[in-house]
Formats: sequence, C-alpha cells, structure tokens
Amino acid sequence: MDRPISDKPDMSRVWRRRIRDGLQTFRRQLRRLARSPRGVIDYARYRRALRRQDWAALHRMLRPLSQSALRLRDHQLLVELGYAALRLDEPQLGVEFLHAARSGSRKPDDWRGEPIPDGTLVIRIAEKASQGLAVGLDAIGHIRAAAARAARTVVIVEPRMVPLFQRTLPEVTVLPFGTELKPHLQGKAVETDVNDLKFLIGYDADTVRRLNVPMLADPAITRTLRDRYQRGRSIPLVGASWSSTHYGKDLPGLEHWAQLIADVPAQFVSLQYGDIANEVTALNGGVPERLVVDPEIDQLKDMDSFASQIAALDLVVSISNSGAQRGGALGQRMILVREDLFRRNWSYLSGQVPWYPRTSVIGKDGRPWSAAFGDIIAESRKLIGER
Repeated sequence: MDRPISDKPDMSRVWRRRIRDGLQTFRRQLRRLARSPRGVIDYARYRRALRRQDWAALHRMLRPLSQSALRLRDHQLLVELGYAALRLDEPQLGVEFLHAARSGSRKPDDWRGEPIPDGTLVIRIAEKASQGLAVGLDAIGHIRAAAARAARTVVIVEPRMVPLFQRTLPEVTVLPFGTELKPHLQGKAVETDVNDLKFLIGYDADTVRRLNVPMLADPAITRTLRDRYQRGRSIPLVGASWSSTHYGKDLPGLEHWAQLIADVPAQFVSLQYGDIANEVTALNGGVPERLVVDPEIDQLKDMDSFASQIAALDLVVSISNSGAQRGGALGQRMILVREDLFRRNWSYLSGQVPWYPRTSVIGKDGRPWSAAFGDIIAESRKLIGER
C-alpha cells in the first residue's frame, strides 16, 4: 500500500489532556503541601520521570512513595501507585496498594478470606449503576477460587454482563446490579469487591496465570458469526478497534490502521462502536468488503453477542478499551496497541499480561506511531500464520 503516513498528534486532545491533568496535579499537590513538603517534592520527581517515560525510574520509586503515602494517609496517591504497579509488571504490589487505600473504609461484614461453610459470599463486581463494562473480567479464576470457600456465592455485575458471567461461572449466582439481595442469601453474608478479592486470593503473576479461566461466549452464535464472515473461505479473521472519544487517549491515525488492513492477508471485522461510516471508508482502501461492519452486533447493548463476535475471530488488534478487555478475558489471541500516556493497565515493560496470557502488548514506546505499526503489522502476519 503506497500512501503518505502522518504522525502528527491530535492537538485538541493533547491540550485538553495537559490542562486537565495539570489542574488535577496542582490541586492534589496543594493538599499534600499541608501535610508534608517532602511529599510534594517526592511526587514532583515521580511526575518528572513519568513525563520522561522513564519506566525504570518509576518502578524504583513505587515502594518509597507508597511508604510515604501510607504514613500520610494519602489514599489518592496509593490508588495512583497501585495502578502504576500493575502497569510495571508488579500485579501483587498493585493490589496491595489498592487494598491499603481502602484501609479506613472497612466494614464488619467485609470478607477477610476465611472459609464460609454455612454462609454467603457476595462479590460486588458492579458497585454502582454506572460501573464500567471491563471491571472484573480479569478475575474469573479468583471468583471461582473464592466461591470454593463458601457455601453459596453471589456475584453482582453490570446488567448487560449477566449472561457472560453466568455461562462462565455456573456454580455461582450472578445477579444484575440493583437486584434485591435478601432472597438470594443463605446464612451469614459477607462481602468483597474485585480489588480486595485479588488481594485475599493472591495476585502475583504465577497465581494469576494458575487461576486464569477464560470467559465463555455463546458457542452457537460464535459459529454462526464465523461462518458469516468467512463466507466459505479459509481466510483468517482479524478484529480491529481503533478509536475512542476519550480525551485521555493518544490514538494512532486512521492511516496507520489502513496500512494494517491493507498489509495483513485476512478478513478484517470491525469491533468499533459508534457512527463509523466515514472511518470505514477511509480504512477499507476503496474495497468495502475488506472491512466487515456487522449491523446485527451492537456492543453497547448486547454484550453477549459482542463476546461471540470476538470469539469468532483468529486475532484481535485493538487500542485499550472495554472490547480489548473482553478479548483478553475470552482468551482470544490479541495485540494491544498501547500508547505512552501511562493511563491504561497494560504492560509498559514486558509486553506480557499475566491475566490475559494470549495478549501481546506493542507500545508506542517513544516512537512515531508509524514505527509502532511496523511491529504491529509484522506480529499480526506472524500470528495469523501460526493459527
């Protein structure tokens, strides 16, 4: 494919991000100043390493900064460090920080990991009506391990996620958020959330891999969709998701995705939500059938059919979004296209994801997106050749 490739960033996104992040950091530093001038200096060093994308320096700062945050009861910083640790290949340390950030809000009925031979364990994946659709997808094995310690287990999820969780975990009761719990409880009830569940069961890389359980899509719908997209051919199927409206993401331009679609010998399937008609025209190189857009799949409404669409594919190539989380949770072979903004919980060091073992992370890593997509195209061709 011979077309010019531009690496110019979307400056409206860049400035919105800089302004919002700058204001947030300023407010938090003011609060820290009232507690500890040294804490302000240490956090400023952390932010400087972050701006330089010096991941090794950030890694070295995690434990000293966490000790300072614990001493000062800076729960916001503990949460920030928890997610930083997840990105820097320290999953157990990450959940320890996130657990410590909630130390002042424990309740008497919180589960502490003990056996519950005559009671009910309630695991709240969804804790509010606006819960994100990606929460808990990496904790299926941990839910199963916890359920083995209880006479009865109830899992609360976002309503659209009920079929997927129930099919994957038939041994537990899966309820949509907002359901009256009392009729489903047996004996004494104790509760936990996703982060505390990981802390209690263990979230080191070896434990995560050992407990890994892929989610199960509907096999009949999966077969139907695969047949529909292949149309009697033996061609590999590759799903792509390329866009987001969130200002906090640094997105590759459509021209990079068009290069991917042109250079990889596969049938591409859109996993993108929203009104994408103009984008599809720019991506398919004037050959409409090159990129399938399935009008029968609405991933914002029917999560179960969307899961089957992902499961029907041989490979997913995606930016960080809920679809990528779903692809990883389904055990799908996936290339995660990672930006350098240090906002998403994908590896910034190893390129591996213990909770999604069939996912490879290819980051921008300070390069132009065109260079990153050279690696993405090469890896895509390799993986579909191995299918």
